[in-house]
Amino acid sequence: PDSPEDLQCVPSLSLDDIPKEVQRIPSEESALGATTVLKHDIFTNGVLYADLALDMGGVPGELLPLIPLFCRCLTEMGTETESFVELTERIGRKTGGLAATTLVSAKRGSEEPVAYVMLRGKAMQDKSADLFDIARDVLTHGRLDDQQRFLQMVLETKAGQESSIVAGGHSYAARRLSAQHTTAGWVSEQMGGLAVGVTTTPAERPPKKKPKQKSLCVGTILTGIHMRGLAALNSSLLLPCPPPGKKAKSLPPVRRGDTTAAPRAAPV
Repeated sequence: PDSPEDLQCVPSLSLDDIPKEVQRIPSEESALGATTVLKHDIFTNGVLYADLALDMGGVPGELLPLIPLFCRCLTEMGTETESFVELTERIGRKTGGLAATTLVSAKRGSEEPVAYVMLRGKAMQDKSADLFDIARDVLTHGRLDDQQRFLQMVLETKAGQESSIVAGGHSYAARRLSAQHTTAGWVSEQMGGLAVGVTTTPAERPPKKKPKQKSLCVGTILTGIHMRGLAALNSSLLLPCPPPGKKAKSLPPVRRGDTTAAPRAAPV
């Protein structure tokens, strides 16, 4: 056995080393025009983290499978004045990253979920104006009509989902089960589960021309999703950059009658 001297060299923790109180994040609420802003004044080594939350309540349930592709289109299809490559280079040159994703969660005490499209970015504080300028351009001047680029994203997403089933089948099963119990689980299933309609065999894969032929129609649908999202975000937030450290507050919950009124997924 090890000697007491050797055992003392091994790092260890006791209950006295664990703080008994929960660490609370400071939060300051203010207004920027008609938009509520949350500021968390914590040490970030000079890095500004900003989240813009767009309510998904106006999106019909049948369009939920397109939301992840819509998020990719916001930052991966360029703008009216910049190509995809130019926009990517600008984001890399001026910021530490900018991406759109979804946030879906159950809400305690309510059947309605919390569901947003989140545009998340970070930059040094002296580059915060550039970060918000890019966010404004992406949200108000983003392109959604590049058929070739959209087809490429569809095929990439499809291939990624097919390959993830083998290694992450348990996550698909968990999402499927969650869809039977909460509306938030159903929404997540529609956007990233088996409900999306992932095919796993070459025989089931449609011809490459078929998505391209339908891309014009899909582009129109994506534009509709885009307008619904912007309707929930006050335009004042897209004007010149707010003070460093300002952070967008989550918008109101999803409205009943849209995503919450969609039928439950079929049992596993």
